[in-house]
Amino acid sequence: MTDNRNDWTHRSDRWLIEVLRRDDEADRSQAIITLQQRYGEQLERAVRRKLPYDWVENTVQDIWVGFYRSVQAHSAEIQNVGGYLYGIADNKIADAVQKLTHERAIEYDRATEDDTQSDERLFGVEVAAEEAVYRLEENIVAKTKWNLLSLSPLWMKCYQIASG
Repeated sequence: MTDNRNDWTHRSDRWLIEVLRRDDEADRSQAIITLQQRYGEQLERAVRRKLPYDWVENTVQDIWVGFYRSVQAHSAEIQNVGGYLYGIADNKIADAVQKLTHERAIEYDRATEDDTQSDERLFGVEVAAEEAVYRLEENIVAKTKWNLLSLSPLWMKCYQIASG
């Protein structure tokens, strides 16, 4: 365990990585906090440039989890922690973009299905309205014929014989 916790900000990235590989939970937590203080804002800005606001926090968290797991799993020395973090960030951002694209495609499909159902309902309304207009026209034509025929007794007589 490290004696002077206030001195963590002056420690090198390499030293902090070595601390992440140790068994002492308190030291690992302090090392992560120190690295997050160094690189957190830049990572968040990088993510914010590529993803919607509501995806930023989770993606940044995924980057830190991926970084920690990678450091734990690999014993190779990391020369450039910032570059390593940004490499993980690129992969996590790409994953998030893929998920976001997939979600938007699903939402678009649902919207398209809703639009189709809406179009079908609208089409049904249009057909019903068209039929009503057609019936109205037929009634007007029939009444007009009746009125014209009633003006002429001879035509009335012929119409009654023909329809009768």
